[in-house]
Amino acid sequence: MTMSAEAMTTANERRRSVVETAERAGLMSGERSPIGARIRKALLQNAKERTGLASPTDVLEYALAKVALEDDFVRVLLSLEGTISPDIDLEF
Repeated sequence: MTMSAEAMTTANERRRSVVETAERAGLMSGERSPIGARIRKALLQNAKERTGLASPTDVLEYALAKVALEDDFVRVLLSLEGTISPDIDLEF
């Protein structure tokens, strides 16, 4: 699978944004910890191609940063269902 130049630029911008956000959150500092993992070749290859990253370590670090930064908005919003009093006037 070969990405177009435009798609690769978008992937690079997305990756840079995730990494910068993770850095600001303090997730990319500190001591590195070795891990062992067996990952499907096709999955790793596709992730490398989509991210433009060559190193399995970089791919895993990026993927973990994305998971660590996931937005819980939908879960939080749904958990609030029924918590607003029906007596509150929401008319503007």
